[in-house]
Amino acid sequence: MRPRLALLAALVAGLLLAWSASRTPRPRPADAPASTFSAERAMDDVRAVARRPHPSGSLENRRVRDYLVARLRSLGLEVRTAESRGPTPPGSDPQDGAGRPISNIIAVLPGSDRTLPALAVMAHYDSAPGSPGAADDAAGVAAALEIARAVQATGQPRRDLVLLITDGEELGLLGAADFFGQGRGAGGETPPDPLARRIGLVLNMEARGGGGRAFMFETGPNNGRLVSLYGREAVGPSSSSLAVYLYGIMNNATDFSVARQAGIPGLNWAFIGRPAQYHDPSSTAEALDGGSVQHIGQQVLPVARSLLDSAQLPPPAPNAVYSDVLGLFLLAYPPWVGWLVLAAALGLAALAWRRPPPAGEVALGLVGGLVLLVLTAVALRLTFLVGSLAGRRALLENFGLYELALAAACVLPALLIFARLARRRERSVSGLWLGFVLLGLLLTAALQILAPTTAHTVAWPTLLACAAAVFAARAPDAPVALLVATAASALVIGQVGAWSHGVALGVGDFLPEPLAAFALLVWLPLAPLLLTALRPRTVER
Repeated sequence: MRPRLALLAALVAGLLLAWSASRTPRPRPADAPASTFSAERAMDDVRAVARRPHPSGSLENRRVRDYLVARLRSLGLEVRTAESRGPTPPGSDPQDGAGRPISNIIAVLPGSDRTLPALAVMAHYDSAPGSPGAADDAAGVAAALEIARAVQATGQPRRDLVLLITDGEELGLLGAADFFGQGRGAGGETPPDPLARRIGLVLNMEARGGGGRAFMFETGPNNGRLVSLYGREAVGPSSSSLAVYLYGIMNNATDFSVARQAGIPGLNWAFIGRPAQYHDPSSTAEALDGGSVQHIGQQVLPVARSLLDSAQLPPPAPNAVYSDVLGLFLLAYPPWVGWLVLAAALGLAALAWRRPPPAGEVALGLVGGLVLLVLTAVALRLTFLVGSLAGRRALLENFGLYELALAAACVLPALLIFARLARRRERSVSGLWLGFVLLGLLLTAALQILAPTTAHTVAWPTLLACAAAVFAARAPDAPVALLVATAASALVIGQVGAWSHGVALGVGDFLPEPLAAFALLVWLPLAPLLLTALRPRTVER
């Protein structure tokens, strides 16, 4: 009975941890201290910007531009606009935005040493046609204004703060391309804005939905030092080098892509919850989650403040392996440390299984894990196909329900596989468990070789499973062994659940199969509890 209670406790505690790690913070009120970021203050600007759709070239876009120029001047910044006209390819349709006027807003808060490279905080103020754009990207613009105000409240920074509020992002990153000299106008390639040559680092804010935690999902190359600074400064960091890796292989782009192409380092944030609001008439200020605005601001402001007051911007360093831990803090290390994590897991596994169980049982556990991975991927695809029957719009509007269905699709194959593995009492739980752990070790080694910045997603759950195995081997019937197994399982469920939520929001609406790998990770520490709970009882005569 005790293993079943431990299993239930691990599931409940893990789900609570995953829920907590995925929550947005409470918006700080308008009367919060002047040096802090307040979503309530920022929402005033969101409401002013997102009254109506304001795509580039529209009269409403011009109204928003004039409002933002006046707001920036009221904050005491040096403000100017930079006008251009989008390219007009032969045979292009004006309805697609060809040839529309583009007007960037460039504001500068002077630093005490204007010879230092400037820090740019970037967002775009144009919306998609038909959408008020409260999230994409009025929220980013309002956050930039609130960041500038909060920076001013603590005195003059050391280096210049540039607020680059671009236009034409929805037409193909046109405003950013004009500023950084990557665009093409009617007369050919456009030269960069004179200020662009002084930009040393860019912090960009975006959105692809109307809620959820703000993920730092993209960096420039050689991000080791910059990621370390982000981990030290950001409040409630949400990021993973896995997200950066996945985004790098996707065919997506933001204004930061232009800066990165120009060789300027930086960080890129976005929140992607409530996906039905993306480029949709429902993206209003009333529908926007103020907690998302708070979360993006409380990450970007302290990072910006640290960079503004530093004598030197972070120099290039090898890319880091990193992830937030349950949304509380960031754990980051160089890729070579991943081999030490793998070695530690191997050492714990050797300590736990000093007397190796029968090879047949281990092989059965290993094959069972592989079959489970395939069956879960199939179940996820079927769930997606069923969810899509009502149309993509309905799926996005009911994304929370869809995520619950995806979770169920991960659980059902596991119950089937573990029940079949456990039905013969002569099979030892230890041997089958070692097969699952061995699969985790092999996957960790493969990722460490092929994609080292993603290996932590498998290495950490495998390490915790091996640590639980040590206690189970030393005192299998002692309460402490069950306690350690429960704690390890709860931590893995919480952390993997938070990772899975981000991946589901990012790609789950068209490619749910990667979630099968996360489901497998959950079963690594849970395997002995599940096998014991599902083992048939002995009938006494």
